[in-house]
Amino acid sequence: DACITSMASTGATPLMISQAVSLRYPLTPRTEDATRRRLVTLGVSLRAGWWSRFDLIRLLGVSEAKMRSAEARGLLSVEPYGKWRRISQIEAERFVTAQAGLLVDPRRVRDPRLRTLAETAAIVNRRRHVG
Repeated sequence: DACITSMASTGATPLMISQAVSLRYPLTPRTEDATRRRLVTLGVSLRAGWWSRFDLIRLLGVSEAKMRSAEARGLLSVEPYGKWRRISQIEAERFVTAQAGLLVDPRRVRDPRLRTLAETAAIVNRRRHVG
């Protein structure tokens, strides 16, 4: 269970998790479907630690155009995940810290933890740009 939950938190897919568990514990191999069922039983979300672009747009209160521009300019690292693209929470926090008061308005951030980070970073960023 610890192996499954830790791999899920790093963004591994159920197939990747089942393969790793089968290699680590050859006497108890797991199929992808069995891994999915175990994750549900454990209450582990495969999205833990990750957001979609839409999630981040909604949480930060920025436009899709700004988000795409930030990606194109290399300000935000988005990882491909099958047919989707996702952003790690760590990358989102890095982006908020660097862009608070610039691309990210702290007053529009909906997530309380990210808002606190944005408010603090905006003060620091303002001081850096002023002097």
